[in-house]
Amino acid sequence: MISIINTYLQILLHPISTHLEESEQRSRLQTMKKNRLFEVVRESTDENHGLDYVSIILVSWLFFMIYSLYSLAFANLGEILFTDEQASGFLSSLVSSNNFRRNYFLISLLSGVVFFPFYAWIYVKFWRTIIKFFASIYDKEVEEESIDQVTNYSLVSNFFLIIPVIGTLLKTLCSIYYVFIGLRYNLKFNSIQSATVVFSPLILLGLLFLMIFVYILVIVNLLEFPPGLADF
Repeated sequence: MISIINTYLQILLHPISTHLEESEQRSRLQTMKKNRLFEVVRESTDENHGLDYVSIILVSWLFFMIYSLYSLAFANLGEILFTDEQASGFLSSLVSSNNFRRNYFLISLLSGVVFFPFYAWIYVKFWRTIIKFFASIYDKEVEEESIDQVTNYSLVSNFFLIIPVIGTLLKTLCSIYYVFIGLRYNLKFNSIQSATVVFSPLILLGLLFLMIFVYILVIVNLLEFPPGLADF
């Protein structure tokens, strides 16, 4: 377990060198296969320094549990402090009447812990689909293993959840950063191609909102001017 955590931290602190080593090792294995050095290939595969999906999920799950524990502790502490106040201010009234929101918070926190592997699986599948789509557009031949490394290794961003207050924001930003680094140094996309991939969800989301906005405008115009009424 200690070696797994050490490798996890190595990926976290040195993502560029990690992806470069993975890419170089994969190139060496391909050369060995072409030269039919199968025994050397087998030994090199056994010495692979990376982490598999399950190991990364387990360590990331641990950090998410830590995040959930201190979130619950801070929530209880805040409730105690506000309920002990004698003043009937706005914040006190909110906390004193927040049974529904407190239950919702607890349920969402517990479901996050229980279903973390499922959410991580969705995250990985989402980025795998996007990367494979853009790889076909860029006409790049990428192996499934290399895509797995990019998506799986970006899960190390869950480490930043242990930082109070800003941990969630850091986790989101760093996950994008780690995907970019993986695309750039493992899959050998250039900077513009990598940036396009990581920002494509935002672009698609913007286009979706634009389509919804245009659709609403069309509906409003039809309601204001029904067909045939504009002729009078």
